[in-house]
Amino acid sequence: MKNYFRKMVFPLAVAVLLLFGTAAGGIGGKAYAADINNSTIYKSGGYYTAFSYEEVADIVHGVMANGHGTSVTIQLNSNTSDIGSKLKDVFKQIVMKDDYLRFVEKKISWSWTTTGWSALITYNIEYWETTEQSEYVQQTAKRVVASLVKPRMSDADKVKAIHDWVIDNVTYDETLENHSAYAGLVQPYKTVCQGYALLTYRMLKEAGLESRIVYGDYLGTLHVWNLVKLDGKWVHVDVTLDDTEYDWNRYSYYNLSDAMIALDHRWNRADYPSA
Repeated sequence: MKNYFRKMVFPLAVAVLLLFGTAAGGIGGKAYAADINNSTIYKSGGYYTAFSYEEVADIVHGVMANGHGTSVTIQLNSNTSDIGSKLKDVFKQIVMKDDYLRFVEKKISWSWTTTGWSALITYNIEYWETTEQSEYVQQTAKRVVASLVKPRMSDADKVKAIHDWVIDNVTYDETLENHSAYAGLVQPYKTVCQGYALLTYRMLKEAGLESRIVYGDYLGTLHVWNLVKLDGKWVHVDVTLDDTEYDWNRYSYYNLSDAMIALDHRWNRADYPSA
């Protein structure tokens, strides 16, 4: 579930964004880092200077991508009028940079103090997975996809193999407590739609397929699923809803167009490629 809380106490302001409930545990393993699209490595707990809100977004994303960094302080030297609204836009920029980071993030909060043309902004981030758990997901996806993908297999067959593997190996968490891909890969192998979509996204990426995680709703309930690009065209794949007890019904939400899935799904189409 996604909730937004904002509290203004001049000259200090605080904002918090929550994504989907409570966190999971941890395991040992090597550090995990998400894809970083710039050459600068930003460290958790660091202090950095930015001259635009776009730079703020780049810095926070860089900290998150560098092993799930949990905090950063940024000195913004720019016009701070309407900073609360602009920092909400910064959040949107951050989460659109990396789908896996967006949905493995549990909560991001920020506070700031302003002095006219400068602001001191502090971010704190929590995650559904530890860095070790995300590395476990990545390595498991790599191993499973290597076993599923056969020589000369078409991209469509790769998507079907991944779709079927997730359905056969993951169970929906009726308690709604587990939200990560990692939770779906360890006993009792249960997670909610967020975990299904994260795992499917990671496996599709390991198979060399372009994919997105879509945030929207199903019949009025918050929900996430996948888009995948096949033969130059995007299609929707909702593995969660295809995971039913009836085998004949496991492809009801498989390779659908926008028009077809829109019968019971809603999402902000401007944020995603057309299918």
